[in-house]
Amino acid sequence: MPELVFVYNADSGLLHRAFDAAHKAVSPETYRCDLCKLTHGALREKERWRAFVVSLPWPVRFLHRDDAEREWPELDVAWPAVLFFRNDLPAPAILIDAEGFSELTDVEELIGVLALHFANQIGPVQGKPVLGLTGYPGSGKSAAAAHLATRGGGVIDADALARAAFDEPAVRDELRTAFGDQAFLPDGTPDRGAIARLVFDDPDALKRLEAIVHPRVAEGRDRLHLQYAENPDVRFIVEDCPLLIEAGLADQCDRILFLDTPRDVRLARLAASRGWTDAQLAAREANQADPQTRRAAADATLDNAGPPEDLARELDALLTQWGWLDA
Repeated sequence: MPELVFVYNADSGLLHRAFDAAHKAVSPETYRCDLCKLTHGALREKERWRAFVVSLPWPVRFLHRDDAEREWPELDVAWPAVLFFRNDLPAPAILIDAEGFSELTDVEELIGVLALHFANQIGPVQGKPVLGLTGYPGSGKSAAAAHLATRGGGVIDADALARAAFDEPAVRDELRTAFGDQAFLPDGTPDRGAIARLVFDDPDALKRLEAIVHPRVAEGRDRLHLQYAENPDVRFIVEDCPLLIEAGLADQCDRILFLDTPRDVRLARLAASRGWTDAQLAAREANQADPQTRRAAADATLDNAGPPEDLARELDALLTQWGWLDA
């Protein structure tokens, strides 16, 4: 199968930082440059860049320039570069190198140039469509995601990834350093309720928590994107994320669905399932975008106040309308 090889120098610059960020995200098992671990990867648009790389329909490999020169000494190329490799060729083709990158100023331009070269030389990029699913607590996102999964959706549950992060030993060590023993239960597991109380109304504490958990969520999301890209049973990807708009993930989605369920319905559901009070719901809503912002960002808005069969029917209608489900 054809393979893309991204080659970059161990120095600064937009392209090197972009390739480096993707290398860390997509192929961490081959990332071995200690210097770059300290100095690279602070690219502001790295989530957009990662999303593009993981959507590519070809395997991707990352090399430092010195490794590429040892592997293909006959290549006459100005680094950084993107190479296209096939097993039946003695050396990869140079799709684009430093000269083609010289006028780029941001990641969106980089993505545009790469997509154009891929389309012209090895066919169009045909990543699987991504549906962003968002809504307030109690809106029924889990039910919607479960139904979408039966229709070929590969679900990426941001909350589940965050919960899984708390099981990692390294995360627990960082939590203990950041918050002390008060963040743990007697058995040594993180006390999520206590942590929630510690960061409530404390922006600095919240930032410390996000700095620990969010990178793990991003890594989990990238892994799932890769898995779903290779799974023929997955027809589209579902980003199930309460803070989809706030986290800047909306730009990575082909469609956005907002479940705009009435608040009294949501509160009744949450009171029955989790014992939440009105104040607890209000506290969580205060940290989320307002309904007008979400409606403006959404391609579709559904009122999920009715029975599950109504939601299933409306979801199927949307998928059919978008061409993601056969009529």
